[in-house]
Amino acid sequence: MYKLLLVEDEKILLEDLRDSVDWISMGVEVVGTAWNGSDALKKAEQLQPDIVITDIKMPVMDGLELAKRLKERDNGIQIIFITGYDELQYVKTALEVEAVGYLLKPFNFSEIRYVLDKAKLHLATQKDAEYGRRAQEEAKIRNLLLAPKDGDFKPGEDFIVMVASIDNYQIVLKEKGNTAMQELVNGVQLLLEEALKRCGHQYKLLSLEEGRYFIAVSPKHEFVDLSITKWKILNDLIKKEHNVTLSIGQCDRQVKLNKFSEAYHQALSALGNRFFLGHGQIMISSASSVRTTSNLREIPEIEEEIIDAVCHNQRAEAISYLENYFELFRTEKTQRDIVVVGVYNLINRLYEYFYKLDKNPDAVLREKGEILSTIECYDNIICMHNYVKGKLNSIFDRFCTDMDADHSHSVVARVKQYLEEHYAEPITIENISQEMYLTPSRLRSVFKNYTGKTIHDYLTDLRMRKSLELIGDPAIRIKDVAYGVGYENVSYFCILFSKYYGMSPGQYRDRLLERQV
Repeated sequence: MYKLLLVEDEKILLEDLRDSVDWISMGVEVVGTAWNGSDALKKAEQLQPDIVITDIKMPVMDGLELAKRLKERDNGIQIIFITGYDELQYVKTALEVEAVGYLLKPFNFSEIRYVLDKAKLHLATQKDAEYGRRAQEEAKIRNLLLAPKDGDFKPGEDFIVMVASIDNYQIVLKEKGNTAMQELVNGVQLLLEEALKRCGHQYKLLSLEEGRYFIAVSPKHEFVDLSITKWKILNDLIKKEHNVTLSIGQCDRQVKLNKFSEAYHQALSALGNRFFLGHGQIMISSASSVRTTSNLREIPEIEEEIIDAVCHNQRAEAISYLENYFELFRTEKTQRDIVVVGVYNLINRLYEYFYKLDKNPDAVLREKGEILSTIECYDNIICMHNYVKGKLNSIFDRFCTDMDADHSHSVVARVKQYLEEHYAEPITIENISQEMYLTPSRLRSVFKNYTGKTIHDYLTDLRMRKSLELIGDPAIRIKDVAYGVGYENVSYFCILFSKYYGMSPGQYRDRLLERQV
């Protein structure tokens, strides 16, 4: 699913474009909207959209300048212009900033689909180019291994392949920016180089992209059998100097040059296990790997429980269900991409609900877009879980607090109705809480805060009032009156009645009969 940012200075047109087009069916999701180029530039940095549909004529910063700025940051971003001016100069300018196309007002939905298909095709082509880049990366490694330098691997000599990686690289990159991140990558490489040198024997070290390092070492190299203690010392040093940790994926066997590609990919696969095993570890490719398929039949049910708990303002329950949600992924060792898609779906459903409630729907879209963008960056499920848990708490702080009054009124009304219908039956707080989808403690708190009475006291008042209706009929025995209002213990009913009305049920009946005479 590609991410789309909409930019239009006419609010009504912007809302219509956002709400009336079935973007999902076209394979894109609106992650944000903006009213001018300057605002859009800030949101694009935050939301990282793949496609931007923008008006040309706007205040503060027009669409042409916005497109130039966006392309300077990310040449791969796809720009689609909106204009009411079907003139050659705008088409020419659109081509100059490498826009994929433009839309004329009023919109034709078939044209929107056509231009979006072009944008998606360009994005897919870029993805294919990325695969080509990976192939070039392997060629670079091969050249490194073949480089004729003193101390290099001899022809036919065996070596061990490893891939080291800065943990949560994308998250750190978002925090630091490109320049500071490159300095960090270089600094970590120096520490790795020093560690490899101290161990002796042949080695090769090459910095790759996205905070990864290719390492080839002799089987005799001490780095192959790096003890937990020594690895911890190295990682502690990296943490101290750069505030990051390093994980290593290692091929489980020695290889020769003609097998390095297979070993390289096995090392990368082993590195993928940090999604469940955690950061700062050495993972061997022979260890159990992440499953490509998992038994996740319970996920939709847990997702429903989370949504329901949020809608009923049950913070503790929602957090507990979220624990179960991620625990199932962990237990099943589900492939990271599948976990990301699952969490995407959960966040989308939550924000779809609150989008309708919030007074500032644009803020809801921005927040959702930021969350979805960040989720993609995590390479460890515990970090992802903690992030989503924090955002779930933010949802309660932001949305559910405002819902408390209306929600409490609704809950109390439903409880009173339930008691009216079931007062003659044995009732427990647990029974009522199940009906209200609230925990017993939460239910007690809501009812007491709203009415000033406990549920028990309210039920007792109700039963006592109802008992008066039955006592007036002399044909009904006192014990049947007790049973009729929910008391199996007649003596207890008589004690309560006397406490309420200052006399026993029998005395009360006698007085009623005397008055009637």
